[in-house]
Amino acid sequence: MVLDPQTITLATSTVIYTSIFAIIAISLNIEYGYAGLPNFGKVLPVLGGAIVAGSLMPQLIQALIPDAPRGDYIANSYAMVNEFNSMYSANPILGLLVFVLGLGLAALVGGALGFIALLPTLRLRADYLAITLIVIAEFFRAVANNYDPLINGPRGVAVPNPLAWTFEISQITYFYVSIIFLVATLLFVEYLLRSPFGRALKAMREDELSAQTVGINIYALRIRALVIGSMLASVAGYLNAHYIGSVTVETFNRNMYTFMPWLIVILGGAGNNFGVVVASAVFVLFYFLITNIYKEMVRDAISFMVNSITGLFGVSIDMSWVDPNRIGFIMFAVAMLLILYFRPQGILPEGPIKTRGLIEAFKMASRKRGSGG
Repeated sequence: MVLDPQTITLATSTVIYTSIFAIIAISLNIEYGYAGLPNFGKVLPVLGGAIVAGSLMPQLIQALIPDAPRGDYIANSYAMVNEFNSMYSANPILGLLVFVLGLGLAALVGGALGFIALLPTLRLRADYLAITLIVIAEFFRAVANNYDPLINGPRGVAVPNPLAWTFEISQITYFYVSIIFLVATLLFVEYLLRSPFGRALKAMREDELSAQTVGINIYALRIRALVIGSMLASVAGYLNAHYIGSVTVETFNRNMYTFMPWLIVILGGAGNNFGVVVASAVFVLFYFLITNIYKEMVRDAISFMVNSITGLFGVSIDMSWVDPNRIGFIMFAVAMLLILYFRPQGILPEGPIKTRGLIEAFKMASRKRGSGG
């Protein structure tokens, strides 16, 4: 059985976006699922990572490498991007170094944005914290959309591909890269959250006052959780910008990069990273099906239902203006409400933290029981 190119493209895109959204949702899971911090400004570090890819790195390469393409990259990025890609194709080592350097800078920028966003909200309660973080994120998006030297305002910038030397089709490159980063993120976060740091996060989430009485510095813990989460989200934004090949404020909006990660965490199970990965796959698959394959079917179904009702009164309404993308968002919002009502624990509920000391204690207890001690 030979698959047609469109099916292969759809399948690889689904895997890439599943990985990207899983990384963003895992970062939110650290902040909310483990630390209890309702971060409704998740788009802030994601956009920060994308800006590193599309704005900071090309200008940095121009400053450091004499043979790099010359000119105002921000104003002429769409005309200059092919020159950058040709340079990376001719020098794979340079391209790899640029990609890794950009990755590190994206993590640093994301951590800095998370730190700056949390500073004025450090002592706020959960509800005020959520409101303040979303305001800070929207303020940053407004600046990016109106300050041309950053990403050329609403026009955006093109993103050079430092891995242009790998495969002729960049989608194949980022298919493998996204999977590698998802696995690395899972391993890192699982190791981190099974340490004393993870237990402290859960203690803070359950009862801040009790956590403080046993010597946990709540404010330092909040900063660490949000900085680590923001670093991971920024890396995801960096990868996403390279995959789609451009950065605009309209693309990196709060619907897709704040509220959809929340839906994924709630669907998968707050406090369970593997559940979050499963929920990411479910979300991306349904989103692609609704907006790419079955969008006409969705529009026709809505038109049929509306005209079935209005037809009773002899009225026919043209529903060709219906946007399946917005219908998809409405369906996901309804899904979130149903999940919260019928299964608030998510697909895979949170389990106990399996620390090394706890596992060793169970093994010793089992040996004692086996020896009759």
